[in-house]
Amino acid sequence: MTPTKYRGVAGVLAGTALLAACSPAAAWTEHVYKPQHFAAAFTAPPKVDPDPNPFLVEENDGSVDFGVTAACNIATAKSPDQMMSDAIEGTRLNGTVRAITYTASGGIMGREMLVDRAGATTVKQRIFVKDRCMYLVFGSSKDGPDDAAVTHFLDSFRML
Repeated sequence: MTPTKYRGVAGVLAGTALLAACSPAAAWTEHVYKPQHFAAAFTAPPKVDPDPNPFLVEENDGSVDFGVTAACNIATAKSPDQMMSDAIEGTRLNGTVRAITYTASGGIMGREMLVDRAGATTVKQRIFVKDRCMYLVFGSSKDGPDDAAVTHFLDSFRML
């Protein structure tokens, strides 16, 4: 085999090996939660916590953990910013909060942060407040908080 043909065959074999190593794309399905006024896409049917206060829906297969906690009809005189600040302080009980930035969903401003937890994967979390409802949207992956699946899940969240 000539060197040129060898490189061509080697390139085809390497490309085939890379394609074989790729896992199939996850099938995302949107789930709508009308009483809590939100929707989000999951790769598997999520479980709903039987305790309705606060409402929690979560998909956790050991490699990813996606979820939304929703507390609606909150009776408070606090502004959405104050409510988000309180939620960030509450999150600090679960780990070290860092990299807090602004984010938006459907025109509603929120906060995004990373939460480092001892002995566990880092969680990427977003907090939104709309119409007396607070939403904590979170995702983690064994591949880290920048995994495309985490971003896809967080971006799929929308308030109704």
